[in-house]
Amino acid sequence: MMKVMRKRAVKNICVVLALLAVVSMMFMSRGFALRAAVFPYSPVSALTMHAQFDRSEGGVDLYRITTNVPIERATDSALTTWVIYKVGPFHFADCCRGAQQ
Repeated sequence: MMKVMRKRAVKNICVVLALLAVVSMMFMSRGFALRAAVFPYSPVSALTMHAQFDRSEGGVDLYRITTNVPIERATDSALTTWVIYKVGPFHFADCCRGAQQ
């Protein structure tokens, strides 16, 4: 009985570690970080958008979404410019509010 429970616990730990490794590897990609940040605004845009590198400023990269731009519902404005910044090996993205779009 204990062997079965121990075997199940080891299997669960392996599954959790594998999922953490996959998610970590995804956030090492700029493209996935951008799509993950766009997803809450518009899931369809996150899956079908095309982004283009704009420029690099102060250690962050600016990307411009060229097709299927997400729209922020609160202000009804297009979110075209996004900032991707790096923390260690991971990339994170956020919208440039107030930037010239």
